[in-house]
Amino acid sequence: MLETAPGSDSPCSHPASVYVVIVNWNAWAHTLTCLESLSRLHTLAARVVVCDNGSTDGSVERIIAWARGGLDALPADGPLRSLSHPPVPKPISHRLLRENEPYGQDQPPRLTLIQGSENRGFGAGCNLGIRYAMAHPDCRAIWLLNNDTVVHADALDALLRRLDEPNMGLCGSTLLHYDAPTRIQCQGGARFYRAASLSRLIGKDRPLQHALPARQVERMLDHLYGASMLVSRGFIEQAGPLPEGYFLYYEEMDWTLRGGEGWRLGYAADSLVYHRKGASAGTGTRASRSARASYQLGHSRLRFTRLHNPSILPVVYVLLLMEALLQALRGQGSQSRAVFRALTGTQADATCGEEAPERRTSAWRSHPWSKPTTTDDHDAAKR
Repeated sequence: MLETAPGSDSPCSHPASVYVVIVNWNAWAHTLTCLESLSRLHTLAARVVVCDNGSTDGSVERIIAWARGGLDALPADGPLRSLSHPPVPKPISHRLLRENEPYGQDQPPRLTLIQGSENRGFGAGCNLGIRYAMAHPDCRAIWLLNNDTVVHADALDALLRRLDEPNMGLCGSTLLHYDAPTRIQCQGGARFYRAASLSRLIGKDRPLQHALPARQVERMLDHLYGASMLVSRGFIEQAGPLPEGYFLYYEEMDWTLRGGEGWRLGYAADSLVYHRKGASAGTGTRASRSARASYQLGHSRLRFTRLHNPSILPVVYVLLLMEALLQALRGQGSQSRAVFRALTGTQADATCGEEAPERRTSAWRSHPWSKPTTTDDHDAAKR
């Protein structure tokens, strides 16, 4: 369904080169605020693709109502209000696609909403939009952006300036805390510590005026932070879509490894993105992390280790066991039980039918971008 009402912005005559992919799951209010901020981008040739992961809260209907001009987004709070208020003129040209509906290669509208049938995780949700974008020859890059963010109007331009550099495959932003916008959440991404299979965010909780220099950040980067990540078409053609076996966490590190060593990781310090950390996934600090997030983090940590560094798997088991015991002692019973479930669930399914990462990467590279992936396609990629 494509709607372009009289007086609205009809599909732009110039070719779009960047597709912004956002995953929504039962969080339409955050998504609308994010969309309002994206409508203020200085990058005119940007298309937005919202991938709904089987929401049950009426998200699809509300996002369509917003695009038609029948529903306003709640503006961001405090000093960030101007990033999403006042509302931009509506209606906005938009299209609704079902998950397995053929895309076609006609010129896309400003907003495409892809309705997934169920929540299969962050990677699978992103891949709905990645496949759609890659099916269009004009797509030069894809900006993966969390729905619980608002962005500065120059955020995408700053990313694109860095992506234009030779061999730049992925580029990250300066993530700032939504409720403390002068405090850094993350500079671009994280360092990865192989001995424990854990990442540490770069620049975390520094005041913005004391941010680390960009060159120092890039020397430290092992993977980007998926809340804001601009990815080149060439990288995706080589690495394939995001791995879908994690559900949540560790997808970015796995994806970086699949891309190979020929790609640079960049950091655009002037790309400012304000993130409500944990708003949609129940993450946050170790003390406030939900049981669901604790389970997914433990499960993904074990999965990644098994695939990429199996020699330290016993160490990771012990570290997770200690974490679960400490949570129990602190009275965090639900989180402790969740980590135990991750330990026993992964141990009970130690192989999961997985092949070596390099074989899976080879299978992903032959992915047919021009059509949605079917169950048979997924099975073939695993064989």
